[in-house]
Amino acid sequence: MTQRLTRQLVFHGALLVLVGMCVGFPFAAAITEGWGPESVRAWRVAHTSLVLGGALYLAIAAVSAHLVLGRAACLALTWSLVGAAYVFASALILGASVGARGLEPGGPPLHALVFALFATSLAALFAAVAILAWGAFAGLREGAGR
Repeated sequence: MTQRLTRQLVFHGALLVLVGMCVGFPFAAAITEGWGPESVRAWRVAHTSLVLGGALYLAIAAVSAHLVLGRAACLALTWSLVGAAYVFASALILGASVGARGLEPGGPPLHALVFALFATSLAALFAAVAILAWGAFAGLREGAGR
């Protein structure tokens, strides 16, 4: 993994943590202003998921030097994670704002949009984690003789 791509993961991981921290404000308002248990749950999920997602990206960046991947795989890993981050953040924030969980494709248009955003981000995340595992496995095989 190049230093530039690693820095991209650090930058976007930090931004994701920052967005998650900002989502803590409506989460706190939901609690203190009595928005109801479903709203509190939705904002809690958004806040926690975004902060932890950003921490995951920082962890991936920290171990990226141990991955053995070609340039195309490094690019795919980095940009699928970055793209997924913002699509996932949009889904969480929109879902919490309109009361949509995004667990099924039906319902009002905004609920269907939340579902589509989650599905898109999950596809990108599955691809990224598969590439990550592939690179880690290749690193293990390369280092087996040492």
